[in-house]
Amino acid sequence: MMDYPEDWRQIADGVKERVGWRCVRCGHPQEKPGEPAQCDKHCRHKRDGKQRVLTVHHLDGDKSNSEWWNLAALCQVCHLHVQAAYHPDQIPMFELESWLVPYHEASRKNNVNIR
Repeated sequence: MMDYPEDWRQIADGVKERVGWRCVRCGHPQEKPGEPAQCDKHCRHKRDGKQRVLTVHHLDGDKSNSEWWNLAALCQVCHLHVQAAYHPDQIPMFELESWLVPYHEASRKNNVNIR
């Protein structure tokens, strides 16, 4: 696996911008370290008081793969959950969460090998 592309910051900001600076899984708005964002009507997570800084996750684990279907804007909490539970080259054991379906289908159409 390769390193991040040189323009990673711009790519990551573009991914976050495309989804309105919210986690695509739980809907929480962008936070900065030490500056929590308030939950609003779009949040779908448990009100647990955890800080949720927005990141960009490479669904296939390859930091050099900047295809749209490989990059998901996820808060840190959701990032850890998805990273542990999903990889596009595996056949899902459970029904995919609705936010993940378009990414998964596009990765399949783009010849991601299935084990």
